[in-house]
Order: sequence, then structure tokens, then C-alpha cells
Amino acid sequence: MKEPVLLATRYSDHKQDGGTSTVVQVEVCSDYCNRQSYEIIGHHKVEAESAKASNTTRIIELLDFCKQYEGKVKFLVVFKVNRFARNVASHYYLKTELLKMGIVLRSATEPIDETPTGELMETILAALAQFQNSVKKEHVKISMRKKLESGIWQWQCPTGYINKKNALGKATIPGVDENCSYAITYIFEKFATGTVTQADLEKEFEKQKIYDHTGAEITFSAQLIHKILTNRFYKGIMYVKKWDEEFQGAHTPLTDLVTYERCQKLLGLSKETEVRLSFNPAFPLKDQLYCSHCGGKMTAAPCKGKTKTYSLYYCYNKECPNPSKKSIHQTDFELEFFHYLETVRPDREKFRKFSETLIKRYGQRQNEFATTAGNIRKQIDILEEEKTNLIALGRQGALDADELKVEKDKIKKSISELKLQLNETTEEEFKIEMLLEYAESFFRTLHLFWQEALPSQKVKLQRILFPYGITYDYPGFSNTLLAPGFNVIREYASVESSLVTLR
Repeated sequence: MKEPVLLATRYSDHKQDGGTSTVVQVEVCSDYCNRQSYEIIGHHKVEAESAKASNTTRIIELLDFCKQYEGKVKFLVVFKVNRFARNVASHYYLKTELLKMGIVLRSATEPIDETPTGELMETILAALAQFQNSVKKEHVKISMRKKLESGIWQWQCPTGYINKKNALGKATIPGVDENCSYAITYIFEKFATGTVTQADLEKEFEKQKIYDHTGAEITFSAQLIHKILTNRFYKGIMYVKKWDEEFQGAHTPLTDLVTYERCQKLLGLSKETEVRLSFNPAFPLKDQLYCSHCGGKMTAAPCKGKTKTYSLYYCYNKECPNPSKKSIHQTDFELEFFHYLETVRPDREKFRKFSETLIKRYGQRQNEFATTAGNIRKQIDILEEEKTNLIALGRQGALDADELKVEKDKIKKSISELKLQLNETTEEEFKIEMLLEYAESFFRTLHLFWQEALPSQKVKLQRILFPYGITYDYPGFSNTLLAPGFNVIREYASVESSLVTLR
């Protein structure tokens, strides 16, 4: 007689058809079960769902499925251990909960069992799955960044635009929604005059019927109008909130930069908080560069000589009191800046003291970072107490067996969900030592990073390091104010006490 078992399959993307699709997984698992004299009596199938999208929900649903067969089966067979748990904590949580039901995890393609070798292999495979998932997420981010740098928006477009895809089904440059884009342009132009408010525009649009390309009517409420007026997408800039970065879009703007900035002023938003992307990649130091003699803006340009062209940085203020020459060759200028970055780096000893102080203060305030985990643990304790009280009521005869089982299962399910959340919360714990090591490495190689960076990256780095611009003194850089972070490191390094205020 064959041993009854459960089968669980999952695949993340329809593009996996023919590789690790559900059909392939079922075939492989069925062959494995036949060889082991197993009979599949239940199949839990998850289709086209990413590894991160609903990790907790997916595991809970699998456990609920297995719960129906408690006492009826001994094994749960999966194609690979990484099909349902993409990190070590979730894998062992799943395994532990299955064991409570008397169910053991088996892989159709991997040698895992209860022997020492099998347990070692299972641990390695679980760790490898977590590593592969982390690498995959990093690759996805790199791919997304490349698309953004090409001017392509990959998420849902705002009102006035239409998401477009190429022949391969990939996101491409968004198109303008001719059905309603004129209304967006009108909102910017009308509000920029300063004669109407957002409430006035809302009343005006109440009298009109405007539909998007899908035929859905658009209600231009004051909230939507404000959202439109503050959305950089309409001026051609793509802002990714989770990275706090801007990219130049390839889509057609629905308003011009002047009109957009005028609207920001009327809304009370400072345009100085916006990151300008316009710069000359041939002269990255030209961005926010000032002359120390007159305080005027410096510039850079190729200048033709008798026999060849020279690239120069110079002050174009004709009344500048600088007694020396007013131009310097690009190569010499950028080499000076390279060496200047070497001098502004915090030395190792100062950074060591800064790190020690910060870690000490972090230890004192660690409870602030553990708030979420603490709240989850409290909820678990409350539910455990409820479960104990429920069992006591059952023993006293206040609840019949069926009612007791239903209520107990509800509480156990809630506890399971909270424990899984706790695992994932703990996994994301703030690694301050690792961050400090990375920060020190970044500061120590600041000049090298700048030298190797792309022009756009150089400009961003310069704005971070020198928020008030770069001042040049023919030769050398003087009175150049560094970012506050450098001063914080110096302050921490100069104070031995652990009572330094954490900023």
C-alpha cells in the first residue's frame, strides 16, 4: 500500500514555463513519489506570485492546507526547498509548524532527510535560497535603474499618461492620454497665474465630464489637483520615492519647467529642494562652482587655441578682483579637486572614536528599533493567554468540543501569523556595525570613488558633500563648507563621554 503524501508547487512568473513551471514541477514530483511508493492525495498550487510579494500569507496558506490533512499524511513533497521559503528563518518556521502536525518536508530534487547529512544539506540549501533571493533582488534593482536611466517609467503612470509595452511585453516610454492630458496642462497654466486656488479649479471641473483612455470618469477633487501640481512627472522628471532619487524621463512633459516652478512657489514649496539634473557631463565640477575672489559663479568650456582646443575652468566675471590668471586647465583643476577630497576625509582615529560613541549610544536606544518586534511579542503573549483561558473553559464544560476546536484553531492561526511576522521583523534588524564599516570604507576612498564615478554621479556626490557649493581660490579650494555629517564625525571624535547627543 502506498504512503499518502501532499504536494506543493509554486512558480513566480509565466516566463518560467518550460523551466520550472507548475507542469514541470508536478511531473518531477510525481516521478519522485512513484519511486518512493507515495500517493499524492492533495495538491497546493500557487501560480505566478513573486517571492517577496506575499511571503507571510503564502506560508500561512500552505500551513492551513496541510492542517486539513493532519494525521492523514506523513510527508509534504516540494520541487525544491526554495519554492516556498526564501530565507532560513521562514524555512525553519515552516518545517517546525509542519512537524507539529506530524508532517515531514521532502524535496523531489534535493537529498534532504532526518540523517545528519540530510539535515546539513537542508541547512545549506535554505541558506543558498536566501542568498539567491538577495542576489535576485539586487539584479532586479539594477535592471530597474537601467530602465530609469533610459527614461522609462516602469510603474503605474499618473493621470494624463498611458503605460506602454514593447513587443516583448516590457515597459517602454509612457504615452500621452489625449482624452484628458489637456486638463492637466490647463491646471498648471491656470494655477500658475496666481488668480485661482485649488478649490476654484475643483469647482470649475465639477461642471465638466472628463474621461481617461479606459473610459473611466476622472473626478478632479482638490486633493487630486494638489497631487497633480506637485508631481514632477508632469515636467519630465521621474522621482522614485523609495530611493529618493530623480531621473530624466523620456516621456512628453505636460507642463514646462517655468510654469511648474511658478506653481511650486504659489504652493509654498521651495524649488531649492528639487534636484536639478541639468549639467554638462564634460565638466562635472562646473555645477555650483564659485570664485573665492568675487563670489561669482565659475564656468567651464572648451577654448580654441592656435593649434588645438583647451578645456578650461574660469571665472567669467569681468570685474573680478582676482590678480592672478582667471582660467585653469581642466586636467589640472580636476586633479586639484581629487587631492582636495583626500584632505577632507576624516582620519581613521577620528572615525574609530565616532563609531565607538555611536555604537554605545545605539545600545542605549536599541529599544526604539525593537518597538515593532516588542509589540508583536505582546500580541503573541495575549493570544497565548487567551488560548490557556479557552482550554480552561473547555475543561469546565463551558464550551463543547467543536466550539473549543474552532476557537482554538483561530487563535493558533493568529499566533502562527504573528510568529512569522516576528521572524521577518528580526531578519531586518538594523546592522549598525556593518553600516559603519561601509561608511568608513566610503569616506576613506572618497577621492577614488569620485574619480571613477559617472558624470551624473559626480554631480550628486558633490552636492551631498558640498551643499553650499565649491569655492576655488586659484589654486586650491578655500572656505568650502562641508556637509553637516563631517562636522558630526569630528564632534563625536572629540568627545569621550557617552552622553553626546545622537543626531
